[in-house]
Amino acid sequence: RTSDVVGLDTMAHVIKTMDDTLPNDPWHKYFKAPQWLQGLIAAGALGAKSGAGFFRKPGKVIEVLDLATQTYKPATGEASADAEGALRQKGWGARLAALRASSDPQAQFMWSCFRDTFHYCAYQLEHIADNARDVDFAIRWGYGWDQGPFEIWQQAGWMQVANWIAEDIAAGKTMSDAPLPAWVMARGDEGVHAAGGSYAPSTNSLRPRSSLPVYARQYFPDAIYTESFDQGTTIFETDSVRMWHQGDDIAILSFKSKMNTIGASVLAGVNRAIDEAEKG
Repeated sequence: RTSDVVGLDTMAHVIKTMDDTLPNDPWHKYFKAPQWLQGLIAAGALGAKSGAGFFRKPGKVIEVLDLATQTYKPATGEASADAEGALRQKGWGARLAALRASSDPQAQFMWSCFRDTFHYCAYQLEHIADNARDVDFAIRWGYGWDQGPFEIWQQAGWMQVANWIAEDIAAGKTMSDAPLPAWVMARGDEGVHAAGGSYAPSTNSLRPRSSLPVYARQYFPDAIYTESFDQGTTIFETDSVRMWHQGDDIAILSFKSKMNTIGASVLAGVNRAIDEAEKG
């Protein structure tokens, strides 16, 4: 679905760029657009912008491409009980353990997606980013993830997941047989995110957040799961608004409604905020 939004032609261009410029990448053999993808592009099925790609919606029914027949069929697939059950587990450690232990094809596919993402991010970290926090933010902001891959990995138990990845590499189950970098095991259960900052392989140290003044202007910076920032002092809060201050006697009213839309409950909150402001 992401590819449909981006455009299949754009995705193929990105894949070719990786193929052309990353010849020594251990995952290089995967940097090829499959023939069926080239066929879709040649036929003008470029995704959402052309009305068809991996998905299309000719009427009210969403259809998905059937790779076996190269035709579209209703997108009626359902998640397996094992996959759904694993994702209902409390905490990433239990979720990933359940996915990995299951013999269900969907569960195994999901585990392999997480595992190979972790593997690739760890292997390439020193080449692509200053520290692990930057990679997590890139994935969160670029792809809409709630948490980045290193955050998920660390919450699941850094060494437990590292050992799982290493076992799968040895068993030939991973996309690449490249070993995990030595720093992965050296970090132990501390992982890459700690109170002192996020791990930077280039210096083998934790990198704190930048102290540049521009960042001090950001009241609520996105936080890695190990971090917390002062959210100010709440005067009152409802499902639709929050009135608060930062200790300077200036009240701020924040909308919490969906898409920040203004409805009856927001207007009621505005009126209450005026009352609070006149009192205080």
